[in-house]
Amino acid sequence: MKICFSPNNIRIRLQAGEITRFDKEGCLSECLSLPGPSRSQLHFSLIQTAQEEFSVNLLSNHLRIYVPDQLSETWCRSGQNALKAELDCGTGSSLQVSLEKDIK
Repeated sequence: MKICFSPNNIRIRLQAGEITRFDKEGCLSECLSLPGPSRSQLHFSLIQTAQEEFSVNLLSNHLRIYVPDQLSETWCRSGQNALKAELDCGTGSSLQVSLEKDIK
């Protein structure tokens, strides 16, 4: 899973095996260990959900991106390259979330 951040934008790219696993298991997770005495970690999870819309939350160094299961299943099983959503941040700005296939 490749995760790219830019101002108000999260882009996630999945390779073929990850797409299959996400479709089958409904979740993908990665962990980034940071150097230093605190041994901090950042966790990232992509999760299928029964919710009707994308959502994102960050709790205890864990970024979770929730993808509606019907959209996810269709995306995983089709030739559709990307799923995109714009989430209202409630501050007059929005967060763009993009889930893309990284297939060569």
